[in-house]
Amino acid sequence: MKNKISYIILSLMLACSTTAFAQHQMFYSFQYSPAISTGALNDYIGEMSWGGVGFDYRGFTTPNFAYGVSFDWNVFYEHQPYGTYTENTLTISGEQYRYVNTFPMLIAADYFTGERGDDTRYFGGLGIGTMYATKSTQMGVYELYSDGWFFTLAPEVGTHVNIGRGTDMLIAAKYRYGFANKNFEALSYFALQVGFVFQGR
Repeated sequence: MKNKISYIILSLMLACSTTAFAQHQMFYSFQYSPAISTGALNDYIGEMSWGGVGFDYRGFTTPNFAYGVSFDWNVFYEHQPYGTYTENTLTISGEQYRYVNTFPMLIAADYFTGERGDDTRYFGGLGIGTMYATKSTQMGVYELYSDGWFFTLAPEVGTHVNIGRGTDMLIAAKYRYGFANKNFEALSYFALQVGFVFQGR
């Protein structure tokens, strides 16, 4: 069932991307994306994630409304000189290295203020789709590993600031929330995105 859901979401994202590329006005962006864990993820790894990147593509259907796809990656890491970790009925204690990798893949829609060509445009948007995540706890020669797919929502706010012909600077904040499933607790975090936007015709 999980695989079917993932295939459906990925197919919808491909269809959305194909339609978006047919738009006459579009943009794509690349971002650096540090993140702060929240909820159960913060209980597991409290350190800030400094490893994260993202890619967005949008096609405009009106001067103020755009939709497309978003792909991101973040890695969370924490070293604990001594920690206790419980997974189901197994509890391990000792020096631990904890890792979580997240890969959100979303269909996204944004509403922009102002008009195309303005020096500054603000926007708010929402992404919906799936997120694949891996979780690893390493202690000595032992490793506890799990992975899975999450139904995901990602509200976002930000701004595009023009820095040259056809190029903007992007500053945005996004909250990613992967809903709990039978194998995992909910997975959530805030991400700051800083990058460059390249405008198409």
